[in-house]
Amino acid sequence: MIYPLITIIIPVYDIEKYIRKCLESVLQQTYTNLEIILVDDGSPDNCPQICDEYAAKDNRIRVIHKTNGGLSSARNAGLDIARGEWIGFVDSDDWLLPNMYERLYNAIEYEDADLAICGYKYVDESDKPVGERFSVIRDEVLSKSDVFDIFFRKYNTFYITVWNKLYAKKIFLNLRFPDGKIHEDEFTVHHIFNECDKIVTISDVLYMYVQRKESIMNEQFSLKRFDAVDALCDRYMFFRDKGLNAQAKLSLRSAYILVLSGLNRLNCEQAIKPYYNKIFWLLVMAMDLRAVIKLFIFRHKDVLPLIKHMKFFTYYASG
Repeated sequence: MIYPLITIIIPVYDIEKYIRKCLESVLQQTYTNLEIILVDDGSPDNCPQICDEYAAKDNRIRVIHKTNGGLSSARNAGLDIARGEWIGFVDSDDWLLPNMYERLYNAIEYEDADLAICGYKYVDESDKPVGERFSVIRDEVLSKSDVFDIFFRKYNTFYITVWNKLYAKKIFLNLRFPDGKIHEDEFTVHHIFNECDKIVTISDVLYMYVQRKESIMNEQFSLKRFDAVDALCDRYMFFRDKGLNAQAKLSLRSAYILVLSGLNRLNCEQAIKPYYNKIFWLLVMAMDLRAVIKLFIFRHKDVLPLIKHMKFFTYYASG
């Protein structure tokens, strides 16, 4: 049997301590008909040389050297040259169990699906499990509407993350990740599932998600975190346009809660103003008046005592 080519896209930036383990886990996959695209995103360490070293040892590896543009830019560069019928993404500080892509492809083939999802595990830099986060992925076949409902359940990240999946290449014919944003998965995942007729999930935990102290998602709070507001607004409009009103409302509510959390932080109010304005008027148009009032109060809580005082003065002056 001739197995189709799977392209695995691996963005690489400033992770020379981890990249060899990642690459070895990909090269040792039991599914061997692979095209491995390493996208050196202007890495300042020895990663460019390590990428070239591995490409010289295994002809399945192709290397792109580019100026730094971020994770989305690197994934998009890989998609632009991918030759495989199926696409996978791996973060270069993570690693895989040897049969990950074989299991995902077999599930797709058996169910005639467009996308397969497996479980993943949080591990530290010594490969020890982190916390008690258990995979919620089960052995089942889902429609896109099923997955849209799952977006709003607990532990939904197992469905939203990009890298524990195998995708039909056709999904990305007119779809790319948003340049310059973090939370790129949040921006893209609803559009990905919208291109699928059938999704298959397998309960096997096959992807090891390494928790590094210096990684992007473990950074201290920064305003870039509010990219998630834009992502949730995109999801709100996506669901609204499809007439999926319950999912639209939940997406907008999630964005609203993020903005409230920003208004509670010191020295953040001015920077969050554009997000506040966007959410405020979307809530107005959605007629979610309770949320509108609460958001307004949080934004203007410093002037509320003055307003109450003026009402008190006006009442007695008019008497």
